[in-house]
Amino acid sequence: MGNKIIKVLIVDDEHLVRTLLRRCIDWNSIGMEIIGEATSGEDAIELVNKYQPDLVFTDICMPGTDGIEFADFVMKSYSNVKIVVISGYDDFKYAQRGIRAGIKEYLLKPIDDEVVLKTALKMKVEIEEEREVMSENNIIKKQFIENLPFLEERLFNRLIHPNINIVEVERQMDYLNFKFGHENFQLAVIEIILGNEDNYTKKEKIYDTKIVDKLEEYFLKYTDTYIFFDDNYNIAIINNGDEISFKNALENLEGNILKRVKWNYSVGIGTTKYKIENIEKSYNEAVTALNYRTILGKDTVIKYDDISFKKETVKNTIIKIDDKLELYFLAGSGEMIQKTIDDIFKNKDVIINTSINKVKEYAFSYVSTIFEALKELNIDIKELHSGKFDIYNDIYKLDTIPDIKKYIIEMSYDAIKVISYHKNRKSNKLIDNITKYLKLNLGNSELSLSKVAQIFFINPSYLSRMFKKEMEVNFMEYIVKLRIDKAIMLLNSTDLKAYEIGDKVGIADPSYFSTSFKKYTGISVSEYRKVKH
Repeated sequence: MGNKIIKVLIVDDEHLVRTLLRRCIDWNSIGMEIIGEATSGEDAIELVNKYQPDLVFTDICMPGTDGIEFADFVMKSYSNVKIVVISGYDDFKYAQRGIRAGIKEYLLKPIDDEVVLKTALKMKVEIEEEREVMSENNIIKKQFIENLPFLEERLFNRLIHPNINIVEVERQMDYLNFKFGHENFQLAVIEIILGNEDNYTKKEKIYDTKIVDKLEEYFLKYTDTYIFFDDNYNIAIINNGDEISFKNALENLEGNILKRVKWNYSVGIGTTKYKIENIEKSYNEAVTALNYRTILGKDTVIKYDDISFKKETVKNTIIKIDDKLELYFLAGSGEMIQKTIDDIFKNKDVIINTSINKVKEYAFSYVSTIFEALKELNIDIKELHSGKFDIYNDIYKLDTIPDIKKYIIEMSYDAIKVISYHKNRKSNKLIDNITKYLKLNLGNSELSLSKVAQIFFINPSYLSRMFKKEMEVNFMEYIVKLRIDKAIMLLNSTDLKAYEIGDKVGIADPSYFSTSFKKYTGISVSEYRKVKH
């Protein structure tokens, strides 16, 4: 700081005096520079405003604004400027006025070079000392300004803790030059759900999203809102202004900002309290509301005064319909399972007081029912989701009831799909065996649906439905088609008579054989032989 040039302004209406002052010492050699000269107080004021000198040498007696009036202006506008008066009047009244104006030194005309040098050096020491102090103050001020957000965050965190010392808080607010504008306070808490990071990593990641900057910009028009991180690195907002405007802002927050970030979020809103010492109560309400995200789901805005405290529990409701769910599951009706589970969870009043652990207990029980069903069907449970996950551990990790609901519905559909696959495989194998049996036994005229069902130990009606589903033709039509196809093969490869061929394919009645042949081929047996030859 001592190397910075000191700017000097000379003010005197006499040209000779100004010249003598300019030439009496080597100003540059002592670290000073004359930046201007003025012949009147009015001109001097303009130069002071323009150049803001560090040191002024001024005459007292000048036309218009005299030296004392000029000095008075400088001290009021630029209090750090040092003023040295040059006067031919060694009079006490001027000295008194000068002292009141903040004049540091007097030089009497005629000007003495040594006196000017001595005075200039003395002023230089004072100016550099003040610059040093000012520099230190600026550093302190800069550090204070840089730390102000942190200090304010500490203040706000103190306000949301119980048993605050109001006197100490008010002292801290005075130190920060901070004051709330109103006596009403409403808190909101926003949780950004990232994963299993520790608090430090969580805060860093939230900073990386610049969501705090976006929130501050969003709430800029609400001048009485204050945003900070609480001890859990959730984003807390103090509303010290209009409650309705704040609620509207929070309701619109989802579409404006929160959906732009890639992570899930939840918002809890407390009720309005009065007096600083009650800020903590509104904060606790906001946290309580936020905790209901496990029930109401992620990406929700939850108001404390919207939460109702009813005694029913989801556990009691679920117990009443366990049989229905198991029935729908075994019947393979995913739609009815989803509808039944939706009915359980759709009423918030029913589940509002149920801990998430109770719901997880039910999920474990329900999944066990699925496993038992698979076991009865000799199906490996690892086939669920291709065996790529630990089902019980997955349920344990779920942190909201909607997530659990979604999980057990997906699990139901997955299990139904696996069972259906195995049933189809079993069905396909059975039908394949039956068709092989039919082809080998076409010559048996007593071949029928009931006989085949008896041989394969299944219900005739079930066989009929399953056969039609797999083969897309009913059982007896399929047998007749097989018989006519074999009859055509025999007509092409032998000279057997029609009744003999009919007997070999299981149609002993010659008339019925002829009718069936013409029905499926469009021509009679004799016509077919003529065409063949």
